[in-house]
Amino acid sequence: MTTERILSIALELLVSAIHPVPGEYKFHWRARLAFSYTPSVAEADVDIVLSIPMFLRLYLIARVMLLHSKLFTDASSRSIGALNKINFNTRFVMKTLMTICPGTVLLVFSISLWIIAAWTVRVCERYHDAQDVTSNFLGAMWLISITFLSIGYGDMVPHTYCGKGVCLLTGIMVRESEHCLLSLFLSPPHLSLLSLTSWHAVNPSPLTSHPSPPTPQLSPFNSHS
Repeated sequence: MTTERILSIALELLVSAIHPVPGEYKFHWRARLAFSYTPSVAEADVDIVLSIPMFLRLYLIARVMLLHSKLFTDASSRSIGALNKINFNTRFVMKTLMTICPGTVLLVFSISLWIIAAWTVRVCERYHDAQDVTSNFLGAMWLISITFLSIGYGDMVPHTYCGKGVCLLTGIMVRESEHCLLSLFLSPPHLSLLSLTSWHAVNPSPLTSHPSPPTPQLSPFNSHS
């Protein structure tokens, strides 16, 4: 077993071990309000600190997509992949999806990021938002949407460093999404010839498959005795 494999297993065990502990444990959460700049102290649950990193388990979705993919379960595709020295991993499945339906993949990724970021902002701001602006889920979705679209009206801002960090990561993901969108239009991803051969073995396309011509049937009236 290689060192990279050991580190991968250790990281996966660490991510899976993060979980809210049983019981009620509190800590004092200090922040400074955005517009008035007055200090705010609230008694928050430790479960918040342990619940947000649980989103790291979303990598399991990519593993489920790999295990339920036809490229991984079909015997013919695995045989062709073994002959062509193609490794059917999560990266190959995602690259195939980006080649076949890039707009759908980008749309699902953007909506998922929007919902997760809005929920995280709501959790971070619930103890320091007395006016129920950003601690409301709809308000948090509005804050993430104007941050995601690089508008920034300034009508609502996060109070805690946790909420500010989520908005910062959202802005970074916006830039990456824009680069992905431009690359999809300018230079769409292409699979190699061997990868396309393995893909068409599982999902034959009418443009690539060549059906055999129908066999002519002789009529008894045209038969010669």
